[in-house]
Amino acid sequence: MEKYIPGQDIKLDTDVDEKQFGELEFEALLMTLKEMDDPVLYGVTEGGSVSSEPVIHDGRVYFGCCDRNFYCLDTETGRKVWEFKTGAPIILDSVIHDGVIYFGSFDHNLYAVTLEGDLVWRFDCGDMPGNPGYHDGVVYIGSKNGNLYAVDARTGRQLWKFSTNGPIASKPEVYKGSIYFGSWDHKFYCIDLKGKVRWKFMCGHAAGSATIKGGIIYFSSFDCNIYAMMPDGKLKWKYTAAAPIYSTYRPAISGNTIFFCIKDNCIYAVDTKEGKLRWKFKSGNMMTNVPLIHKGIVYAGSCDGNMYAIEKNTGKELWRFSTPLALFAPPVTYKDRLYFGGGDSRFYCLTLDGKLVWTFKTSLSYPVSIDLSKSPMKKAAEIVWTLPKAKENKNSGHVAGELYFPAKALGGNCC
Repeated sequence: MEKYIPGQDIKLDTDVDEKQFGELEFEALLMTLKEMDDPVLYGVTEGGSVSSEPVIHDGRVYFGCCDRNFYCLDTETGRKVWEFKTGAPIILDSVIHDGVIYFGSFDHNLYAVTLEGDLVWRFDCGDMPGNPGYHDGVVYIGSKNGNLYAVDARTGRQLWKFSTNGPIASKPEVYKGSIYFGSWDHKFYCIDLKGKVRWKFMCGHAAGSATIKGGIIYFSSFDCNIYAMMPDGKLKWKYTAAAPIYSTYRPAISGNTIFFCIKDNCIYAVDTKEGKLRWKFKSGNMMTNVPLIHKGIVYAGSCDGNMYAIEKNTGKELWRFSTPLALFAPPVTYKDRLYFGGGDSRFYCLTLDGKLVWTFKTSLSYPVSIDLSKSPMKKAAEIVWTLPKAKENKNSGHVAGELYFPAKALGGNCC
């Protein structure tokens, strides 16, 4: 591994919003990373940032926060109904069924909590959990330790586990007796409801969550591809983008079009039948979450701090709403309002034409920042520094390199 040379040119390709750092602090961070011989894991510190997708049920909105709290708010007023505290940041998403909400925390636990904020049970995932899925009385959840767990939704008892060779952040999807999910071992899996492999598909990098429509399984990978798979594991088509595709979140589908975000700051709209590009929309920074399609409009947040509304068929921008810091949390709609969390320690409610209705301030007013602690509990996403030997800047004589943060792996973003 080449060592960092003071003054060398830097090209930065990262999920980190560098605006949160002072110049000297950010330079010191980069120098520290580049002095490390091996790929390292950075941690998510406490802060008020919200990066999880909210869930709305019966006039209440539920979401996790990096301040360790899981919140329930009134959708009309933004008033806090209750909060439930865990032992570490809550980065990823939740799922509701039969009056219970299930979510994971970086304290290694999967929680089952009533819709009034009372603990039902907790399950130890052995490491940081991924996005949970629910089907027929069972909660399925992956872990950074490479296991997919099947947990009894009523009791919290482990039914079985399935092991892969890499972290699992993706949400397991159940379709016609099979469970579909991706792992960081570069494989996308199809297993039965007892944890036996039916087939697996090799990608070029981490494989993500699936969206299933019309019997076709669509998923993204950090190898720059969106894959369309037949139920028997045969590839129907793949679309290769210009940059890595965020693999933790699933792509969104509306009609015959699939929508997804990639690291070139764009949302892509691709035909689901043949995998042909329809349009792409470019924002001012990376777009990291799953787009929402509602009544002919695509809503998506960007690391430039804007929530965008884009015409579904043409890719034309209709409006944008600006916040101070990066938006990592996917938005949801409810009764003609748009709900999402921000990196500025606030949760937002807008009208569908982009007017602010209310905001809720989380318990910590400062955003999440990078922590280079080696605490296993906090390790979140791979950072790889590469220094190509052949490429040289003619003006400065310094060799250029790239710093990669694979996207939102196990929630490891910074806002």
